[in-house]
Amino acid sequence: MNYFNTYFIDVFKYHYADFGGRATRSQFWFFALFSFIISFILWAVDGAVFARPVLAFIYWLAVLIPTVAIGVRRLHDSGKNGLLYALILIPFLGGLILLILFCLPGDANKNAYGQPVYHKK
Repeated sequence: MNYFNTYFIDVFKYHYADFGGRATRSQFWFFALFSFIISFILWAVDGAVFARPVLAFIYWLAVLIPTVAIGVRRLHDSGKNGLLYALILIPFLGGLILLILFCLPGDANKNAYGQPVYHKK
């Protein structure tokens, strides 16, 4: 439960629309994992109850801004400009390029976007 609070809830509480600064790989990927799990559960509930993705769509709207924000901060962590997130608009290839960029290690030292971010385990 501590990982959920640290890597998912805290993004909503403290970084909802924060496009500045940096985000570690673990912060980004745990956020993506928890978001995927919640989406999957909501899609299943929607299919059983509403026969339409009502709850999943509401959830998608709620996480759209923090998802883009954490993606931009992840790019900042490796010294890349956040505008590279616009590559997502290129079908298939843009997502593949972003996936590679999100997997790259962050800069160990200060870069143009601030000091490295470390989380307590």
